[in-house]
Amino acid sequence: MGIDSKRIKACANCGNLDIKPPTFQEGGIPGISEVAGVYYCEKCGKKTVPIFFDSEKDYRKFLKEIKKKKQV
Repeated sequence: MGIDSKRIKACANCGNLDIKPPTFQEGGIPGISEVAGVYYCEKCGKKTVPIFFDSEKDYRKFLKEIKKKKQV
């Protein structure tokens, strides 16, 4: 999934862009999870409420902060 001109939706845990409403197997309830704003991250495997960014610059800044926290 790439970055487009719309708001960027990313996993709050790892910053991955490949997030989707969770399936039943992933602990979601089809039709309810997306209304509740809960998504499943394909990279880290966590259910999360995504973070939205207005620009690629803000998204990249978030990724740098995540990387810093993992190094500590």
